Amino acid sequence: MIAALANLVLVGACATESRVSAFVPISYLVLHGIGYLYYWPTLLALVASASPARVRATMMGFVFVTNAIANFLVGWLGVFFERMSTAKLWGMHALIGAMGGVLVLIFGRRLARVLRAEDVSTPPHGAIPASLP
Repeated sequence: MIAALANLVLVGACATESRVSAFVPISYLVLHGIGYLYYWPTLLALVASASPARVRATMMGFVFVTNAIANFLVGWLGVFFERMSTAKLWGMHALIGAMGGVLVLIFGRRLARVLRAEDVSTPPHGAIPASLP
């Protein structure tokens, strides 16, 4: 949602007909950076802790692949820069960010329940099961 808010800052700046101050792109970069710092380390920690030890490195690789695909798609969205107004372009980016936030709101509790259930049923990494002497 923070990324959506950052893009809405640019939508607001594009909606004005006058020149915008340097505060607008700086606030965009700060907000977008904060949003990225909230989700990226959390996602890496979630995947690292929830993945079985045998496939942990592969799962971490998939996380980085999804980031690469997302950056490729954002570059592809740049094609629309000449076809639509800048306000609509940044509005589309804001909508995409907001959709991610909505998906987290919809599936977040269910995912948390699944992760808690797995956490209870599996011993910590490196722990000796109780059934062994």
